[in-house]
Amino acid sequence: MIELKAIIIDEMHLVDKQILRLLRKLPHVHLIAGVSRLSAAVDLLQRQPVDVLFLCIAALPLPSLSRFKDLDPPPMLVLITDDAAVAFEGYVLNALDLIRKDELTEERLGRTLEKVHTELLQRWRLSQEVG
Repeated sequence: MIELKAIIIDEMHLVDKQILRLLRKLPHVHLIAGVSRLSAAVDLLQRQPVDVLFLCIAALPLPSLSRFKDLDPPPMLVLITDDAAVAFEGYVLNALDLIRKDELTEERLGRTLEKVHTELLQRWRLSQEVG
């Protein structure tokens, strides 16, 4: 399995310790950073591309994620929340997955990371066909 590069953005410090503990158990995930401000994540991403962003958020409004869509390639977005309105916005933003805070377990995170790997493989195949 390829190594995934990830950033956690947890503005409200909702699950940062829990997700950090879970991600550190997984040998194929390289956590680039855990930040509490979206602007810090944008700065990091301009220097260090990642495969997946874990955005932990309690309620709307979602921070402006439009800057991430301009990155090439844009990172996949995984929302971690219990708020139904945030979940709907995640659907609108084409988030790869949504994890409810009370479902944040090693098994659930593993299923999400399988989706990330599948999407990365599809992106790679597409780039091979185009290039």
